[in-house]
Amino acid sequence: MSTTAPPTIDSSKEEFFSYHELPESWPTILSHRRHYQTMLEILSQPKVVPPMTIRSIVCRILRETPISESSFTTDLLVLDEYLAPLNAAEAYVEGKISKKELKKAYSKYSDMLKIIQTRLGPDKLHIKDLLDKTINPKDELIAAANMIRAAYLTCIEDGIISLWFSSIVNNVNSAVKFSTFKDTDWARGELSDHEKMVRDIHMRIVADHDIHFE
Repeated sequence: MSTTAPPTIDSSKEEFFSYHELPESWPTILSHRRHYQTMLEILSQPKVVPPMTIRSIVCRILRETPISESSFTTDLLVLDEYLAPLNAAEAYVEGKISKKELKKAYSKYSDMLKIIQTRLGPDKLHIKDLLDKTINPKDELIAAANMIRAAYLTCIEDGIISLWFSSIVNNVNSAVKFSTFKDTDWARGELSDHEKMVRDIHMRIVADHDIHFE
């Protein structure tokens, strides 16, 4: 662990820090949403943060990311089979199932994901109207497909879950965008108020974990 003073972070841009700086830099990185991408990059590095911590974080991100005042991204998983991988990952984090049982869950839902990816359609996903506004059915379908993939990846094996961390979170964020954001947000390349709130929630979830860098 470095004994030097924590580096000064320019909140106007993203910065990446060498591993020896992470323990001192981490609280500062979590202090501003501008460092959101830096946070994702760090947690996606193999063997930096324990895999059980990574799995706990992504499970909470799936559960606690809002798409409206009364709905969450998991509401897009409208069938039990779509929610089952996340349930298995949470059970593993809580010590209720073994690593072997988690691996079985991953294999089982791998086949389901392949079917969803190759045969997407409103009749296959059974997507219902979740929000109090009219949205494009295609966008709703894409949002649900992203969440199904994110849920599936939460039960990937310990050795590579860090490598998939950003992918899982980005799938959740994509589901949020297709569920809540307006075309003008995409066109201007600006963060909507909802996306800012989502970033704050994700950073709070990470901050809730007592992270030990390996």
